[in-house]
Amino acid sequence: MVLGRLTHYAFDAVLLSAFLAGVKRSTGLTYVDYPLVPASQVGQHHIKRDRAVMDFDISRDR
Repeated sequence: MVLGRLTHYAFDAVLLSAFLAGVKRSTGLTYVDYPLVPASQVGQHHIKRDRAVMDFDISRDR
């Protein structure tokens, strides 16, 4: 039960991050950098990973 819920939350986080990466790529919008360095590094890591996921998915569809 707990593992299923954790997996669901992880999948939701990946979907949200992929959506935000798509918004950033298509509109050029950026987020405000806060002085918390670890938090911004984590956010950039997720966006880079999800960009790679989007690129792979788009290239696979062509």
